[in-house]
Amino acid sequence: MYKLGPVHQGVFERGCKTGSFSYVLLESHIGAFSVVIGKHFSNIQTPNLPFSYISEESGVSKLIPGMNLLSVGTVRDGEKWPKRDNRKVQNKRDLITFDVFLPTRLKRCAAEETSC
Repeated sequence: MYKLGPVHQGVFERGCKTGSFSYVLLESHIGAFSVVIGKHFSNIQTPNLPFSYISEESGVSKLIPGMNLLSVGTVRDGEKWPKRDNRKVQNKRDLITFDVFLPTRLKRCAAEETSC
């Protein structure tokens, strides 16, 4: 079998940040506004845990959910994205929601909490 293109795919939702020396094994799905620090040699699946801090200690991934919920960077990110919308057309066909705290995002958090 001959394959073209990427074999693995990862999803980093809006607002994710990685450290300068970070490594994440794909196929991973990182929730919105999360921070990933360190080298992660296993798949990370945290789509229902946005605003998390994911670090690595001695080869083990550690998750602190909700740590970035009220950080200054998250608030600043929510404020600057509407300013970056430089579309000149008066009738904007794409509806872009810039809110950080979307009801659907917060609903996924609540669903994750009840499943534990």
